[in-house]
Amino acid sequence: MIVKAGEREEFLTPWVRKLIRQKKEAGLKGTKHLARLLNRSTVFEKDKNEKGFISVESLNTEIIKLRKALLNEQKEDGKRKKQK
Repeated sequence: MIVKAGEREEFLTPWVRKLIRQKKEAGLKGTKHLARLLNRSTVFEKDKNEKGFISVESLNTEIIKLRKALLNEQKEDGKRKKQK
């Protein structure tokens, strides 16, 4: 499967949400583990104007950035609910 650069965040979001919600003992063991698993079945195109595919390390970095963004979003949602 090939994931285009513009579709990367949309593709990764459900995986990262699963990573955030799970208990540490079960399933995925972290961002690097997720990056390795996804890299086995999927290739992710580099950004526009670049040819080729990103490495596992780059994919891991993308996953970390997305995880931080989703966690920040959850914190903001929690603050809004408390204010109401």
